[in-house]
Amino acid sequence: MPITWNLHGPGASRTLARLPGSRPSVRRRRPLMARAARNPTEVGREIARPLASLRRAPRALGARIVEAARAALALRGRELHGISYANPDDVLVADAGRGLRIALIGVLPDHRLPLESFFGYLILQNGVPIGYGGAWHLFGTLEFGVNIFETFRRGESAFVTTQALRVFHHALRMRAIVLQPFQIGHGNPEALESGAFHFYYRIGFRPQDPDVARLAEREQARITRNPRYRTPLTTLERLAAAEMLLTVSTGGRPPARRVRAVQLAALVTDRIARNFGGDRDAAARWASTRVARALDVPRSPRWPPDERRSFERLSLLAASIPDLERWGASDRSRLVRALRAKGGRSEVPYVRLLDGHRRFRESLERLVDSLSRGSVNDRGTRRAAGPPPRRAPASRPRARPRSGGLPAAGRRA
Repeated sequence: MPITWNLHGPGASRTLARLPGSRPSVRRRRPLMARAARNPTEVGREIARPLASLRRAPRALGARIVEAARAALALRGRELHGISYANPDDVLVADAGRGLRIALIGVLPDHRLPLESFFGYLILQNGVPIGYGGAWHLFGTLEFGVNIFETFRRGESAFVTTQALRVFHHALRMRAIVLQPFQIGHGNPEALESGAFHFYYRIGFRPQDPDVARLAEREQARITRNPRYRTPLTTLERLAAAEMLLTVSTGGRPPARRVRAVQLAALVTDRIARNFGGDRDAAARWASTRVARALDVPRSPRWPPDERRSFERLSLLAASIPDLERWGASDRSRLVRALRAKGGRSEVPYVRLLDGHRRFRESLERLVDSLSRGSVNDRGTRRAAGPPPRRAPASRPRARPRSGGLPAAGRRA
């Protein structure tokens, strides 16, 4: 398939790429956060610190930011789904201080993920693109990826990454941040070579696997005793085998447990395979009808097309809840708003509505537990009434694809 790039203006080069409007700032000789905040609580507080400015960009500015992000990635041979299908009407811009500007970029409604909310972002220093990344939010947990361009690594990479998380927190109010093993170096040679694990460990992320956590503590002790020590690549590969987590200090509690999109996808896939013979369209029609009836939605609601489509798509998941009809009026009304919001101009309202719906989240947690015990039928119950199951082999759920790798920032410790 041929790809054409029409070059126009000075932005399509590394040397001349710049967005006007930023107040110039001079770098410190000693990097910010140079003392490497090894206390996760301290970093969590910094992420939660009030932000002076977070505003929606006018469409003209949003379009320029999207174009700058695409050019910055294309010049380096990179691609990210959220940038390729960016929505210029959904760009949030924050000034984080010291010439640092971070733009969160939403995705066009037709290209959004089914359940999670994805945001790409562009990092600019004095108007110059210095990095990019992507983040996936679901029920108060943010999966995070960042890439500081090689030219701008070292120095203030820790400060830049922390400020990106700070902007995400004030936009989405996540309570926990997760790094996937790929971001740390699992199957990612660039992240291994850059010492991504130690970079994130210094920021405050901690491994969630007990064995990896103990190995990390031993490595940190070696580094403390001998600053010239370098962790072998084989050890870095072991350290990259598990997720890393950072909790944000907001006064609220982090999610007690994490509901993963892949678990919910397995829940839906299992029901479609066993009760609709793998016919997704038939399952979607049944689910949409059942959920609309349970939530008292009119037969032909006058909703924008994108909101109607998002309601229908998410109905496949909501239909799994066995007692949906018995929910109170407030819970049902709030769920309707959340399902519609997925197709709105921006996914930020959807993020907050979904995260704030405790009953919906707890219902899904119970269904995931039931699936792990092999006891969920077509309606999420043990032999509840519903369409008769069709005989067909269950299809295996597929993990959500990641478009565009996000190798880690920083250097090897």
